[in-house]
Amino acid sequence: MRKNLQTTIFAILAMAILLSSKDVMAANNDTAPYGYTYEDSASGRTVYKYYEYGKTSYICTREFYSMQNRVCNKNGTVVTALSAGTGSRYNGFGLAGFFYSITSKGELISVDKNNNVTTLIPSGAISLVYTADDLADIVVTSSGNKYLETLKDAPVKDNPADDPAPAPVKPVKKAKNRVEIYQNSASEMVYDAYKDGKKFFSIVTSKNGKKVLNATKGVRLSDFAKGTKFMGIAPSYNVYMYEINNNETSLYCFKQNNWYSAEKIILSGAFKKFEKNENGFIEKVVTTKASYTIKQLTTSGKWKAKKTYAVDKGTYVTLYIKNSTKSHTLSISKGVLYLNGKAIAIGVSKKFGFISSKKFTYMKGGKVRTATIASPMKSKVFVSKARDFKKTSKGIINKVILTNGKVKKIS
Repeated sequence: MRKNLQTTIFAILAMAILLSSKDVMAANNDTAPYGYTYEDSASGRTVYKYYEYGKTSYICTREFYSMQNRVCNKNGTVVTALSAGTGSRYNGFGLAGFFYSITSKGELISVDKNNNVTTLIPSGAISLVYTADDLADIVVTSSGNKYLETLKDAPVKDNPADDPAPAPVKPVKKAKNRVEIYQNSASEMVYDAYKDGKKFFSIVTSKNGKKVLNATKGVRLSDFAKGTKFMGIAPSYNVYMYEINNNETSLYCFKQNNWYSAEKIILSGAFKKFEKNENGFIEKVVTTKASYTIKQLTTSGKWKAKKTYAVDKGTYVTLYIKNSTKSHTLSISKGVLYLNGKAIAIGVSKKFGFISSKKFTYMKGGKVRTATIASPMKSKVFVSKARDFKKTSKGIINKVILTNGKVKKIS
């Protein structure tokens, strides 16, 4: 008996450890590091940032930048003056926080967390391949793909590395409609949205990436954004952001001129990143399960009724409530009246319906009875001799026709 008890206890403990380890893995996955690469319009640099999760939020723990063929750490120390080019094709942070750069000689170099520079591949390096978390995990070489951290063979992924080497970047005239990104002296990220060549509005995210402010309108949009890269502006000038609040993660949209109300976006899978076009506008959302263009994004708000109304379909009537996605249905079968599938009365005639967003009515034996949706079985007699109901254009019952032909309002 004691042996069986010990076996049972060990089994329970093992299960508890397994479940807790799964929880830890899930939590770690939810707070995995990510990279953020952007063109800083104020300095003319391409900036590379590596974010790790701290006690309550993501913080930038490493930062590099590149200009033409120079790659430097945040303090300006030159890592290489022979970079094959600027941007994520040739530079970026890896999964473990090491910085990688490909030189014009085809070298792959790494910079560890102590800023020590090591040549990993002496020649043949072509480009880096990024994950959906904007971190480099593979290098494409003339002898095949290699994992950055181990230099072991890696699978082939969709990548522009097979394309001819890009020509030197020429100055491009700024588009009239664009988003310019830069970091200010307080280490806040600023997103200036331009429309027809003029600044339309500015969005600022706090140093830790959690707070988001429409600086032009003076409206704080969030205190719970997941991090810097989780905010973006669409070509429609709607602002999108991914939030963590009370263990719920959701994508929200703030539409132009409606900064005080966010619409919740329905996504399949967890958010991974925004993809931007050449003008800085987000054009795609990538999740763990799919990717969506901005046009494909849909909100739950579209199912909210714009007014309170009822639709009568003979054997059942459905009530839709203003500013709500909820509905209630009265149905009848063999004299039994049901509310949302639950029987609430017997011996009911085929005359029934809703009289408001909170109440309904029905006829039984010539009597009109009313009840609330909250307490449907506690009905009261409204009148004793009735013949029919009258409805508004929205399908709501508002009057009772008595047997003597007179009409009485019901509410």
